[in-house]
Amino acid sequence: MRKCAHISLLLLACCFTTSLVGCAGQDQPEATSSRRSSQNGNTSVSIDDDEVLEAVLTDLTRNDSDELPLSLIRKTPRDVYFVPSTMDDAPQPLVPIEHNDGWQQLQHLDRTAIDEATDSLRERHGEHSMIKDFDPEHDLIHVIDTPKRIQDAGDDVPYGALYPVQAWLPGYSSDRNCAVVHLFFSEVLHPSYATYVLTKNENGWHIEFRGFITYL
Repeated sequence: MRKCAHISLLLLACCFTTSLVGCAGQDQPEATSSRRSSQNGNTSVSIDDDEVLEAVLTDLTRNDSDELPLSLIRKTPRDVYFVPSTMDDAPQPLVPIEHNDGWQQLQHLDRTAIDEATDSLRERHGEHSMIKDFDPEHDLIHVIDTPKRIQDAGDDVPYGALYPVQAWLPGYSSDRNCAVVHLFFSEVLHPSYATYVLTKNENGWHIEFRGFITYL
């Protein structure tokens, strides 16, 4: 009887252990599925990247603000040269906003959406890559692989190609109707940064704020 009872207890323990392992095995695919969903969500955000970047670069072709970076020639419309590789340095998108009293200009918008988009931009930092297949429709936006070397400068090398625009991957609010774009202008002696805030409606992306800061 003791042997039977002992065997029964062992069988019960084995069944209980198997049941726990089985539950753990069932939980794992759900966790993987959740991670995949999150990754796909982050990736799908980049569908808007081309539209957002083109809206910002198009603005640069016709913007006549006195605060424009020195690397942009002072005439409009102007050609804008863009290198589609993301930046290595940590983004500071709030600096141009605060420098240009941007929060007052943005007070009609939901601050939460801007904060979410700013956080998203920072989270996407580190995804160093080419902004693939960026093919803007605007004739004045030129995509180049790398900045032209100053040694090669001549009549055939535009000034803007020496100091092109670069960008961090845009950040988006959770509803994807607000975007923050942070740009770098690579003028050697006086590097500049810009931050754009955009909102999306049925007609596409609309610029709500632009702010520039140049380090002299």
